[in-house]
Amino acid sequence: MDELKTTITDQQMIDLIHKMLKVGYINPHDLSDSKLETEKGTPQGSILSPLFANILFDRFDRWI
Repeated sequence: MDELKTTITDQQMIDLIHKMLKVGYINPHDLSDSKLETEKGTPQGSILSPLFANILFDRFDRWI
C-alpha cells in the first residue's frame, strides 16, 4: 500500500484498492472452504494484478 500511495494520489482510489484486496473468495464446491476476507496477497484473477504489475514494474523500467 505504501508503494501505491507514492504513485496514486487519490485517496478514494487507495481506499477502493484496499477494499478489493481484503475481499475473500467463495468456493462453490465446498462452502466450508470459503473465506470472506483474506489477510494477505491478491485474490486470484483479480483485476488489480495488472495494475500492480504496471505500477511496480514502472520503477524497475526506469531503473533499467
